[in-house]
Amino acid sequence: MSRLDISPEVERLELEGYHHTFESSQGDRRALALLQAICFCHDQQIVAPEWAADAFAKASNAWFRLQVCSLDEAFGAKTMTNGRRMQALQRRNVRFKISAEIRQAIAARKSVNRALFEEIGRKVGCSGGQVDKIYYATKWIPKVSDTKSAK
Repeated sequence: MSRLDISPEVERLELEGYHHTFESSQGDRRALALLQAICFCHDQQIVAPEWAADAFAKASNAWFRLQVCSLDEAFGAKTMTNGRRMQALQRRNVRFKISAEIRQAIAARKSVNRALFEEIGRKVGCSGGQVDKIYYATKWIPKVSDTKSAK
């Protein structure tokens, strides 16, 4: 993946989101948040935060030292079938695009409202309602009323 043209502030917010998910989840969600953070840092050509580097090293070392049987076990993830993997990949891609677009809008001090959700939905290929649902289901994205600008 190539580097996204986003500000350091948006990069920081993205990493905060991964960190929050990592800390508040377990199993696949926790593993995914860690691996997404590492990949995001690689793609953005930035240094991984300490929490991500430490967790990645801990899981990798468990595998290298033969303390676990698989990388799935080391990272705490479950193996998926190919069909489930493709569905999950598509959902994650859309969620990532929505999160990035919302963070860009917040950083640009745009109002977070139905019109923004519709605009983002058109960009990423889903409905404004789906964008709204993802926005409010993702607790670590700052919530702003429909009538106020983000601060």
